[in-house]
Formats: sequence, structure tokens, C-alpha cells
Amino acid sequence: MKRLITFVAILTGLLATSQTMLWAQSSQTSRTIILEKFTASWCGLCPEGSVTYDKLHQEFAENLFGINIHVNDPMTIPTSDELSDVYTGGGVNTFLVDRYHFPDQQFVQFSFEYEPLKEKIAERLAATPPVQLSFEDITFDEANSELSVNLSAIFDNVEHSKQYRWNLWIVEDSVSRDVPGYAQVNYFNTYEGHQYRGAGNPIPNYVHRNVLREALGGAWGSANSIPESVAPNQTITYNYQTTLHKDWNLQHIRLVAIIQSEAEEWKERAILNAAVISLFPQDASEEENPEENPTNEEEQEENPTNEENPEEENNMPTGLEDSQVNYKIKAYPNPVQDQLYLQVELNKTSPINISLVNMLGEKVQLLDQTLATGKHAFTWNRRKLDLALGLYFLQIESPDHKQTLKIILAD
Repeated sequence: MKRLITFVAILTGLLATSQTMLWAQSSQTSRTIILEKFTASWCGLCPEGSVTYDKLHQEFAENLFGINIHVNDPMTIPTSDELSDVYTGGGVNTFLVDRYHFPDQQFVQFSFEYEPLKEKIAERLAATPPVQLSFEDITFDEANSELSVNLSAIFDNVEHSKQYRWNLWIVEDSVSRDVPGYAQVNYFNTYEGHQYRGAGNPIPNYVHRNVLREALGGAWGSANSIPESVAPNQTITYNYQTTLHKDWNLQHIRLVAIIQSEAEEWKERAILNAAVISLFPQDASEEENPEENPTNEEEQEENPTNEENPEEENNMPTGLEDSQVNYKIKAYPNPVQDQLYLQVELNKTSPINISLVNMLGEKVQLLDQTLATGKHAFTWNRRKLDLALGLYFLQIESPDHKQTLKIILAD
């Protein structure tokens, strides 16, 4: 069955239709630090690195994303080998913080000790990043596993003597296989008081976190993906396309957009900033109980524009087997803080129009296209557009039916 994911971008021209609904770029630049960890299933000390990362993630959950780069095990990819050759000489249990060379440090690399990493991550976060990244349009067709991603970046303050490049890395979380090469060697199995004491050596069915699966742009970024001269506040876009491996768990796939500096000396190839998003949110699982969804069909609200009788909308059947209704819809989470996820399931090809309406009846169109039979998912990144907080109505229309859902945008 074909599944399509589109990250919906709001057209600038629509903004002129509403003075109350404020759609604008946020003036605040956030930073996501990429913590690369070189690891391997054959490395008996690497479980300690996992403990270190867990502590760091708890400390910097909003601004830190860790990627496990596997060396000489079944999860190794060509980019893993290239990076490990440069930074570790094939060694493991080493960390990089944005590949940044701190002036008071001799090396770019860090050991798995917690305190030095914590100190340098905090130092990195204190500096304002020169670029802000965001995901624009993302389309995924599950039938043939084809992925297309449009990225956007706004440069604020860059060194004109340097060149910059885009990357898009594909990461799979929670990788576990009951085959040779995936069990984790564990030297701490008999180590008193350690988190992995008694877990086994090797640890069977070990869950490997955030494994680098594919690096679009390679280790050092896509050549010529960013112009040689970038003006302040200039927006730079780029597109990546690839086919995802069918053995990967789509629910655990993360997309990591990166902009890094290009230099002959590897110590100068730092990551300027990054952005991370899930290909599928956890709530998009087929096993999700619709009764637990805060905006399922049972919580439809009145139409704020009074174009239809709201009681008729609230009586929409919940199953696709009803021939009078050709779709069913889910919207979550609610309240919305970062992203609004929509799922549409159709039992026949149909035009679908989705709009967001404020309490004054002012409307912004999110989607207007014909969708094929099957399941489709759409994601709207509201943080990027800085929409005013409050109560909104999500209107979904097809030739056969209209449905309205109440949506709250909150911090």
C-alpha cells in the first residue's frame, strides 16, 4: 500500500489574506549539537560510552542529538569508515562535539568521560549559531521507499573566508538483530555497580541507538550545495533524494540536516548547526488506539464559518467501509507545540482540501490536491512559521464530506 508523507509549506502569498494569523520566520536561532560517537558491537568498553551519552542526553535533551557511527561491524557504511579513518584511525568509543576544535583542547576527539563532554557541550551551546536550518517539503512513498527532502537555511553571521556544505544523514534508532555481529561485547558484565553488570558478555538482543544508516553528501557534505558567497539573512535551499532500505524500521528513522564548513584541514570541518526530525512520529504507528487520540472523529467541533450544519459533521462515520464517507482523519498531538501530524486514509482517489481557520474565520490553506486510495500523512512544522498561539479549527473537505477538528496551539 502506498503511503505518502509531505511536510506542508505555507505559501507566502497566503499571508496577505490574514493580518491576525501571523506567519513569520522566528528571530531566535536555536542550536542542535551533533554528538558523533564512534562505536562497534565488538568493543567491550563501548557500553560505557552509551552510559555517558544517556547522561548527556538527559542534561541537554532539547539541544543534543547523538549519532552512533559503527566501525568494522555489520552496521558500518562507507561514510563510517571514512570518518573513523580521519578522526580515530579506526578506533572506537570516541566522541566528537560538532567536530569542533575547541581552542583550549589539543584534539577534536573526546574520550567517553562525562564531565569534559558536559563542559564543552555547554560551552558550544553558549555561542550563537551562524545559521538556522529547517525542513521544508518531505515526501516519502512507502510503495517504492523513495524519499525526497527539501531543506532550507538562513545564514546570519558567517565567515566569508570559509566554504559551507549541506548534509542529510539518515539514522535508525533502536536497531536490534538476532544475528551474528549485533550482540554487544560487554567488559562490564562483572563490574560491580555498573549499569551493564549482569547483562551478559556479549549482550544478546542489544538495542543499538541512533545508528547512521546513510549519509547523503558523504562525510564532508555535498560539493557546491551552498554558494561561495552568502549574504546575511540569505535563504539557501537544497534537495536530497534517496531510496530507503526495506529492512529499516520506518517508525525509527530520523532525518538529520547538517551544515558544515569545508576546509583542507580536517580540524576546521566543524558542524555549524543541525536540525532533526522523525520520518514518522511515534503516534503514527498502525497499532495506535484511535480512542486515545485527542483529535479523533469523536471530538469534531462546530464549523467556525457556519457554512455547514455542525451536527452533520459531528455524525461522520468512523469506518472506511461506509460508502457515504471516502476518508477518515487523525490529527495529533493536541495541544500542538512543535509539529502537527495529520493522517488521511481514503477508500478511493479523491480531491482533499485542508485549511486552518482562526476564531475570526480567517483561513490559511494547508493542502489542496488529489490523493490516491490508501494512507497519507502530512506534517506541518509550526515552530518554523511562528503562528500565534490559541484555538484554531482544522477543516478537511472532500467532494463527499466536510469535517472540522478543534486544534490548540500552545507552548
